[in-house]
Amino acid sequence: MVRGDTAKVAADSVVIGVRDDRDEEAVRFGLAEADLRGVGVRLVHAWSPLAHTGLAVPQVSNIEEERRAHAQLLNHAARPIAEYPNVHVDTELIVDSPVAALVEASARAGMVVLPRHPVEGRLGLRLGTVVHAVLHHARCPVAVVPVR
Repeated sequence: MVRGDTAKVAADSVVIGVRDDRDEEAVRFGLAEADLRGVGVRLVHAWSPLAHTGLAVPQVSNIEEERRAHAQLLNHAARPIAEYPNVHVDTELIVDSPVAALVEASARAGMVVLPRHPVEGRLGLRLGTVVHAVLHHARCPVAVVPVR
């Protein structure tokens, strides 16, 4: 647990931020925490269809194709759900910046769980921009789980 009021964790759901299909350990950690507390889980994956387009507006067919790819990614990371049959899980595919989506979700959560991916080309313990921003702006405790 990195920060926050741990008393709130027992009463509210656990939000798990999913970046990519390597995040199964973070998902498993969040599910275990929710199972211990008898609360549900919200798996959140946020993406922006305009992130790589610059000023051009993407075609609708490309957006739908990208949405399907992000849904598949979220489903892949959600595989540990089967290990926790007593935990109710909702998945949320959100079109927004990951920081905005996770900070907003933290307002209705007892804990946010984030994966920490290795930052290439840097020495020492560095956090990515999403983890760093959520740590500073979340309205509940945040747990950061290292992934390989």
